[in-house]
Amino acid sequence: MALADRLLITKSDLVEDIAALELRLRRLNPGARIENVSHGEIDPAQLFGAGLIDPELKRIDVERWLNERAFAEPDAHAGHAHHDHHAHHDHDHHDHDASIASFMLAFDEPLDWMAVTHWLAHLRNARGQDLLRVKGILNLRDEPTPIVIHGVHHVFHPPVALSGWPDSDRRSRIVFITRGILRADVLELWQAVRAAA
Repeated sequence: MALADRLLITKSDLVEDIAALELRLRRLNPGARIENVSHGEIDPAQLFGAGLIDPELKRIDVERWLNERAFAEPDAHAGHAHHDHHAHHDHDHHDHDASIASFMLAFDEPLDWMAVTHWLAHLRNARGQDLLRVKGILNLRDEPTPIVIHGVHHVFHPPVALSGWPDSDRRSRIVFITRGILRADVLELWQAVRAAA
């Protein structure tokens, strides 16, 4: 469930407290869309279209795909001490169970592509089996348009260059869903790679 883009609730008539179930599912996977299925009937369109391309609009929809609102904390910047002036954690950390976590890293400054590729390569080589999912939009130095990345475990799709920014937010934002990898570990590795560059 932690990796799903959509969660379907069937036989909801058998559950006494559907709101409690939905809350539990939201805690397990804050980024997934939850659909209630009534008597086994669901519009097939609700089952598809979770990728980068919105099938209805026939265009790239980064906001829907990244779903960063699912990770947003109210008043995220208030009283938060940043350990790295280029990166901050202004999005919630969700525990799925004792070992699975999801979090988003946001970077205000444009990133160096070589540093990003080395960082992700180190993560994949050391803990690829525990990188359950990585997806993000990157603002790279010397690139006029954003780059989208997406990977599961050791396998990363080729980066996709977008024709333009989807909105006015130019920060790099990367969502991680991990098993046994802490946000602090990912950020510490980023800082080490960046310092070595």
